[in-house]
Amino acid sequence: MHLPLALRVAGNWLATRTGWTMRRLDTLTAGDLRLSAAFDLSYRQLTPTAARLFRLLSLVDGPDVSAAGAAQLTGQSLFDAEDTLEELVETGLLGTDQDRYRLHDLLRLYARSRLHAEEPPGKSEAARAGLHRWLLETTVVAGRWYEPDHGTPSATWKGTVDLSTAEHARQWLQAEGDNWLAALRSAAAAGDHATVVEVAEALHWFSDQWIYWGHWPEVFATAAHCARALGDPLLEATHLNYHAWALLLCEGRHHDSLARAAQALTAAQRAADFPQQGWAHFYSAWTLSLLGDHAAATYHNRESARLFEAAGDLHGTLQAMWAVQATTCFSRAGTRNPSRSTCARSPSSTRSATASNRISPIALA
Repeated sequence: MHLPLALRVAGNWLATRTGWTMRRLDTLTAGDLRLSAAFDLSYRQLTPTAARLFRLLSLVDGPDVSAAGAAQLTGQSLFDAEDTLEELVETGLLGTDQDRYRLHDLLRLYARSRLHAEEPPGKSEAARAGLHRWLLETTVVAGRWYEPDHGTPSATWKGTVDLSTAEHARQWLQAEGDNWLAALRSAAAAGDHATVVEVAEALHWFSDQWIYWGHWPEVFATAAHCARALGDPLLEATHLNYHAWALLLCEGRHHDSLARAAQALTAAQRAADFPQQGWAHFYSAWTLSLLGDHAAATYHNRESARLFEAAGDLHGTLQAMWAVQATTCFSRAGTRNPSRSTCARSPSSTRSATASNRISPIALA
């Protein structure tokens, strides 16, 4: 039986089964051929270089990988990694979709068994660490395309992926989302707090481009935890504010967002930082307005405007002053969601190129 057909037969049978190990995989048959034997037959045909890459691909956290990611695992050049990946594709051990490569779940299980049997543990961990380091470094460069003070990568950056435009950066960040998120989790678990905070900060503006990804609350909550571990109340306040935004806009968790903004305010007060205090009040006001408590929202908006003005943040001040007018208008209209004709929206031009937090023209819509 050909390997792709064997995979389809076994894959269909396993569609509702989870938790399988290589030992149990040995019991599966496809026709008159034991499935592990079919894998062995193809695996033994590989060149040593391709066999090693096949084993190392089991370390990839996400469902697929690029040639650039594969090159990080093996230390090959990009072109050599592409040739090796194509060898795996031709052997039937690897699937491909445009420029992404994917191991079938059963083959991933088999590759992991070969990794444990043939690869020294230290080399496996070094390969995983190299991939994670590259993912996070590239994420920072790609994310900064969307930061007003950064944009295009510096002339000294020598990457293996094309980040020459903001669109290319967006495509890379989305294609590698599962992989760089896993790398971020690994960095947090290892206590690399500074890296986690740097990555989350670089992604702050990009998050507006991919609001409904589903993981921004985790990203910013993790960064807030790491900032706290670093003992930096200003960083903690900043990422608590980002988390409040994510909870509100990405998940609609109004009360959790309100609690997070209150924590951000406390941290910002410890840091004696007016801008982050202003943002904590701003996010509180946004949430309270959506909950229909316009009187409380007006208070927080006024506090926000006062703090932004004290910090010399003109754009933040204008945004908060507009929000005061909007909440007053909403309150008079007696509705949580007034129509466009009831109250004017904030103009998009009020988004600041110098503010450290996002300014949303839909904040009180």
